[in-house]
Amino acid sequence: MKRRKLFTLAAATAGFAVLPGIAQAREGIETGLDAGGAGDLAYLEGAFERHRGGYNGRAPDAVLGEMREDLALLAAVLRRPHPARDRTDLARTAAGISGLVAIVQHDRGDQADAHRWFATAEKAARESGDRRMTAWVLGRHAMVGLNYGAPGQAARIAAQARREAGGRPSGAAALAAAVNARALAAVGDLAGARRAVDDVRTLAEQLDGPESADTWFGYPAQKHAVHLSQAYTLLGDTRAAYRAQDDALALTTSPSVMTRALIAMDTAACLRVDGDPGAAAAMAAAVYNRLPPAYRTGLVHSRAQLLHEAAHFVRPGGHVVIVTRSPEAITKTAAGSNWTAHHDGYWSSEGKGTFQRGISAAETTALARRAGLAPAAGTPGLPLPGVSHIVLAKPGL
Repeated sequence: MKRRKLFTLAAATAGFAVLPGIAQAREGIETGLDAGGAGDLAYLEGAFERHRGGYNGRAPDAVLGEMREDLALLAAVLRRPHPARDRTDLARTAAGISGLVAIVQHDRGDQADAHRWFATAEKAARESGDRRMTAWVLGRHAMVGLNYGAPGQAARIAAQARREAGGRPSGAAALAAAVNARALAAVGDLAGARRAVDDVRTLAEQLDGPESADTWFGYPAQKHAVHLSQAYTLLGDTRAAYRAQDDALALTTSPSVMTRALIAMDTAACLRVDGDPGAAAAMAAAVYNRLPPAYRTGLVHSRAQLLHEAAHFVRPGGHVVIVTRSPEAITKTAAGSNWTAHHDGYWSSEGKGTFQRGISAAETTALARRAGLAPAAGTPGLPLPGVSHIVLAKPGL
């Protein structure tokens, strides 16, 4: 009889079937012992560390799918009461995870949702009191405007991020300086952009350990090279940009499909600035067409479309015509005309060859930058470096 009981006990303990109510009972006991839910807090902290490793060859949609359950758990845990110290740690984790979702939404091209997630991340970061986390969130947030046509907004947010980061070298400070350099160059503040480039180069040289880790939260040498490439391109220094692209490719050891595609798009952008828009458009199209369908959206699509459609250059007789997404708005004769660019006009086929008035110097300059040309240093509008004559078209922008 005792032997039968012993055998029954052994069989029960050897199995792994969960009896009804047991799991729920444990959860109730745990809740009673510690309303903070230490196990969930530790898991979420680990989830942030795991997810911030980047794409590693995965498509953005796949990464979001893997994060879905952790996001649901985070929302549930945030609704529970916690001791002050645990709440601070939880807010920091929430800021980090929300920031990662925002990054993916940015890459997918969902600008509105990226802004919303970054706003949530900033709110959580400020609750945590971690200024480095706040600086990281703001620096990443600035990239939405930078990459989707709002460089002025990007410059403001990046400057805020740089202030939050303070004077101590950190990955967040370097990111903020890098994004600020690109944004300032994009809005025409070339002197400010060069100062920001000097700032980020100084910071990058002092980073090590987690601050320079190849994650979404660190600022590794590869990421530094990518940012420098784009900053130098906007500054018109394509020689330095090409060197940065070579460095970025040499340092790209992960199987990131998106990273390699974006570096190639940077090379195409340099070709356009150097006056070979046909080669730039062809390269952008080739890179885009080689991508798996899951990557042909969002940021990569935006870069390819801008290179392929935003500007074509015609140089008969030493003249340059910038043709926007509405090429019909420029007459063929404009390229061979003797018109010198004016700050207040554009050439329009709709005007049957007459020079239209009504565009300000600032708008003319913005059109030129949109086409990938930066104004000469110290010049509020035109002329552009290497360009003797230019006709700008407003339609399509």
